[in-house]
Amino acid sequence: MRHVTAILLAGALAAVAARAQDPAPEEAVRTLEDALKNAGEEGKIAAIDAAGRVPDADVVKLLAKAMRDRSRAVRREAILALGWNTAPEALKELTRNYWKNSALRDDDALFALLLKGIGRHGEPESVAVLKDHPFKNLTLANGTARIMGLGNIRTRESVDALVDASKRGGPGGRKRVVTDDWSQTFGPAFRVAMCVLTGEDLGTARAAWQKWWSDKKDGFEVPAERPAVPEDVAKAFEAYWDTPFGGETKVLAATPGGSPYGWIEEPDRDDAADAVRDLKEAYATKSDDEIIAAIQRNARYNDDGVIRMIAKGLSSRSASVQLAAVDALGWMKNRSALRQLHRLYHRDRSLREREDVFAALFKAIGRHGDKSSLDVLVDAPFKGLTVEVGRARILGVGNIRDKRALEQLVKALRLGGEKRRPKEPVFMEDFRLAFAVLTGVDVGPSREAMDSWWRENRRKFEVAPGRPPLSPALQERWERFWGVPY
Repeated sequence: MRHVTAILLAGALAAVAARAQDPAPEEAVRTLEDALKNAGEEGKIAAIDAAGRVPDADVVKLLAKAMRDRSRAVRREAILALGWNTAPEALKELTRNYWKNSALRDDDALFALLLKGIGRHGEPESVAVLKDHPFKNLTLANGTARIMGLGNIRTRESVDALVDASKRGGPGGRKRVVTDDWSQTFGPAFRVAMCVLTGEDLGTARAAWQKWWSDKKDGFEVPAERPAVPEDVAKAFEAYWDTPFGGETKVLAATPGGSPYGWIEEPDRDDAADAVRDLKEAYATKSDDEIIAAIQRNARYNDDGVIRMIAKGLSSRSASVQLAAVDALGWMKNRSALRQLHRLYHRDRSLREREDVFAALFKAIGRHGDKSSLDVLVDAPFKGLTVEVGRARILGVGNIRDKRALEQLVKALRLGGEKRRPKEPVFMEDFRLAFAVLTGVDVGPSREAMDSWWRENRRKFEVAPGRPPLSPALQERWERFWGVPY
């Protein structure tokens, strides 16, 4: 089930923070109003995280306003909060944006988060949204969000929509996707959704599910409560939705898996050659959907030829294709993949004006945890600086287990640890997390405390090969950013 659990993409894509108690509606409204009017990116994000789940119509109105903010990170946080907010107006706002805000579809991570938020509400009225043109702009993230969302809506219509989608195949409708790649792409999520809705487990075989539904459809009713399912299905469901399978309201810590694309360390030579040929054919179509689908279904092969073909997407004029290639290369544990990412950073200075790709590039580079990336991650840190870009740089440095990484982190801390302008992000919680991961010491979000510790210990301290234990809160933040277990 690694393909399902790792889509937290995916979250990326989503940071779900457990909190002791939400503020009262009046206080939540004041907090959000003040932040949206006066605060910078970090302040707005913190306010949404603190008050955005309060089930109140006025809170939802302010979250809707935040969805139009210039900052992508603020928009993302608002979508996430609306997914968790139980006020009826929250689902209405998400649905309205699905139908009216076409620009969201150009940002796959936000679009997938929007679909996930709609599905999280579990309302029958959302089936129409989740089955709407499911193969248009299809990616692994948004396709999984549609499937899992339908699996969270306990109606016969959900089952019917899932089976119907399974008949029509995968991205772009290409034959290879339909016949060969279902088990590696959407099959795991499909199995979870169908199993959770029906209590049956027919694996990822679409034909078996289609026959079962044809035989049972007329008299079948989806049980009101989730039925008993295999343990791996329940765990995959819990990992995707960040809630217990039994339906309790407490938020669990994430239990993400590995690469969303899978990983074959030593692929068969013929399989690798087929993957290269598949990618060439996809690029020849000049269709973004075809190219993205090919990148995602072939990113599991540890092969230099496949890596070179995926890296062709880095030069695409399409941000969606670039993002797909960047993300895939970030997960591919091969030095050739990392070198391709370094080359993109050095050759394309225009990325600094494109926050989504720029932040994704630093995250993909940092995911490799290679000390050769330090010069890239700390280069010109204030150019193109946003919350997402800065966080990716800092936590990328924190993922490199080398003393020089700690030295560079402290230098960056001294440069960026104080506000130079009223609304400038300072990233103190990100520095705190990276510092704790590298040292095993948590001195809080204090520049002075971290700098003082380093001055006292820098001569004798060595970064340990393995990550040290962290507090549950810090560990959860790390896992949610990287989408893999600490």
